[in-house]
Amino acid sequence: RSSSKNKSIQLSKRRNAIRKAMKHALNGYYEHAFGFDEIRPVSNQTNSSWGGFGITLFDSLDTMLIMNLEEEYLKALNHVLKVDFKKDYDASFFESSIRYLGGLLGAYQLSKDKRLLSKAKEVGDVLLPAFNTPSGIPYGIVNFKTGQGRNPGWTNGNSLLAEAGSIQLEFKYLSFHTGDSKYEKAAHKVMEILFQNQKSEGLYPTYINPETGRFENTLVSYGGLGDSFYEYILKQYLLTGRTDPIMIEKYQEALRGLIEKLIIRTANELAFVGEFDLGTDSIIKEMDHLACYVPGMIALGAEGSEKDRLLKLAEDLAMTCVKMYEDQPTLLGRYILRL
Repeated sequence: RSSSKNKSIQLSKRRNAIRKAMKHALNGYYEHAFGFDEIRPVSNQTNSSWGGFGITLFDSLDTMLIMNLEEEYLKALNHVLKVDFKKDYDASFFESSIRYLGGLLGAYQLSKDKRLLSKAKEVGDVLLPAFNTPSGIPYGIVNFKTGQGRNPGWTNGNSLLAEAGSIQLEFKYLSFHTGDSKYEKAAHKVMEILFQNQKSEGLYPTYINPETGRFENTLVSYGGLGDSFYEYILKQYLLTGRTDPIMIEKYQEALRGLIEKLIIRTANELAFVGEFDLGTDSIIKEMDHLACYVPGMIALGAEGSEKDRLLKLAEDLAMTCVKMYEDQPTLLGRYILRL
């Protein structure tokens, strides 16, 4: 009983420390950059590289509600409800989906404030034209006013797996709450195309041609350019109450591919998530910091007879991610670790 009480006290202290840190960050933003997208923490200068709509406020709404930061939330809500998204602005389709649309939907789920759902629908409507491609694979950039879509030059006209395959939760959730299926249909079609065109069971390259829907390169990555696509397969299964047989099948395929082709273990038994080249059928021995979501994904999806083995793998990968920070003099982890 004493041990349980001590654990409860420790958890309470941690919660309070996290809430205090959140209040500190918000107070600095509110004082120096309210309404702008971001604040530069050293200079307190503002930055509006995400359209100038106040992305920090949208992205923080649900966290404020969870932490019961009522005063901060109400001020943010007042700003959010006044924003007009029909602006001549070339927006990141992916970032706008997860931050603006996702932020609004998360806050709506917690508050049931219909005004947030109405604003979410407004965002969904300016994002939807990104899907207007010959294949249905969305462009990475969409103009909020004209609906014109395109991909950045550095991708050679291709869409990215991590972007096209990581907006399904938001669009499906928007359809669920509005009763309008057009958002879900557009997002789900992307998954059907990707599943149909995969080059190797459970492994998906990072570049997709929006004209044809076919993959244009051979690099498989759970880090940058690929990352959250794999997480979203699992979460789409969970979103249906664990009832979608296709999503769980495709997630399990991806998990097998990960374990068989991308996991690296060193002599001292540290586990890493590498990358893989389907063209040469060879592993690339480097781990992207972004791949540190993988332990959480594996743990979240661990079930059945393989649960214990998968949880051990998740724990090993998580420890590697911790050591990527601990082993640096600054305690700041490396962005990419080459083995």
